Amino acid sequence: EKELVSLIERLCSLYRAAAEVAVHFCSKRQKLSKEVASLLKEFSIGIGCLKFLQKVRMGKERTGSEKFAESYFSKSVERTLKLLNKKGLDFNF
Repeated sequence: EKELVSLIERLCSLYRAAAEVAVHFCSKRQKLSKEVASLLKEFSIGIGCLKFLQKVRMGKERTGSEKFAESYFSKSVERTLKLLNKKGLDFNF
């Protein structure tokens, strides 16, 4: 299960790169703490991995490992979103 999570994170590395670029440009306009930057990256990766899992599944029955990975990334997104909200950042989906 953890190997699947690691594989999905590697497959979704463009989300990590996009978050790093966004943090870089945002930091030029306003100072972001390392904590907020890290949370933004983790949040972006979680969203990307969940989207990836949705595309791969496309109506098929999920395996136990896929359920674990989906739960793992969902919890990560929820946790980081709450922490970002406490820091004054809000997201609309």
